[in-house]
Amino acid sequence: MPKPKPTPRPKPTPTPTPEPVAIEVVEEVAEATPEAKAEPTPAPAPVAAVEADDASLQNLSPQARYAHAQMKTLNRLLKEDSKRRNQRYDELTVQVDRDDEVDLEHLGNEQYYAELSLGAGEHALTIKLRKYKVRIPAEQDGDMFVLIYDARDHRKPRFAFFNKGLLK
Repeated sequence: MPKPKPTPRPKPTPTPTPEPVAIEVVEEVAEATPEAKAEPTPAPAPVAAVEADDASLQNLSPQARYAHAQMKTLNRLLKEDSKRRNQRYDELTVQVDRDDEVDLEHLGNEQYYAELSLGAGEHALTIKLRKYKVRIPAEQDGDMFVLIYDARDHRKPRFAFFNKGLLK
């Protein structure tokens, strides 16, 4: 008796979602890169609490809503700071285009923060052998950008990157 052919199941189609920021971020695991000399950078300003109700966020662009949501998440995580005081990384840096290194400031609860200025074009940011590509539009050339790195899950850290001007 011949076996009946299995009924083909339709493949699920992913729901398209718009990119929340004007900056494209693509993560890929990179091979070990040579260490560059660290350049001294000014300490980043303390993270200001983002207190905004939903009504005021509705008037903002999707990029600004993303920036505010990331800062709100960061502030919530810092308030929930874990009891352990040891941090996973004694020192954490981001390497920009294999040239400059910027120190990430440890804020607590495995949250790291940095502000950096980037020119227009595509840049490769490397943190602990993880490579992130960001594309800066020409109209944002030379702007200050915020980088938030959540290292609570060392297998899949959360990377957030946005223009600091979106927080105004």
